[in-house]
Amino acid sequence: MLEAAHGTRADADAHGDVALTDAELLYGDIVAQLNGDVVDQLLALNYGQAARGSVWLKPAPLRGPRLATLRAMVQRLSAEPQARQQMLARLDLDAVFDLLELPRASHGSEAQVQ
Repeated sequence: MLEAAHGTRADADAHGDVALTDAELLYGDIVAQLNGDVVDQLLALNYGQAARGSVWLKPAPLRGPRLATLRAMVQRLSAEPQARQQMLARLDLDAVFDLLELPRASHGSEAQVQ
């Protein structure tokens, strides 16, 4: 499988990673503010000052091992014809394409997979 070292695809991947990292940092800041300004206030109001910090929100990762596993699976399928046929018969490709944000061909230009 050939991959771009520079150009449109490589740039898009790099920009996507930067944007996702930025979003994760912002998300973490928002959750930290909620913990201090909302969660601790509610704990103190309902259970007293000693309850502050006993419960907190934890941000879920925006990218995770599940996405990395799907990316690796799609890359491997493109390299191994036998595995490709077996997996294509079982996969919900629309869901995989949505999750990985892969483009789709228009209905008139879909190619037969062999």
